[in-house]
Amino acid sequence: SREVLKQVGDRFLRFQERMIDIAFRDARSRVASFVLRYATEIGYLTHQEIAYLTSLSRQTVTVHLNEFRDAGLISFDRQGISVLDADRLKHVSS
Repeated sequence: SREVLKQVGDRFLRFQERMIDIAFRDARSRVASFVLRYATEIGYLTHQEIAYLTSLSRQTVTVHLNEFRDAGLISFDRQGISVLDADRLKHVSS
């Protein structure tokens, strides 16, 4: 029962974080925040799936992921997204 409560609390916290991102952050910050939060634990997601989860278009997500890759902040392939420079990506997300 304690584990169930922890899982429910974690899900609520993630939902709350996503709603704050959608309401108060621009597209670039949303994508950066999403990558920081979920890149290591989720694994591979398509740009369309990231778009859905961040309430953005696939094209917008692709533009920002490519921008982050070109700046050396992330790398991505069929296995997923790897954060290369978390400090700089955090700066983008705030």
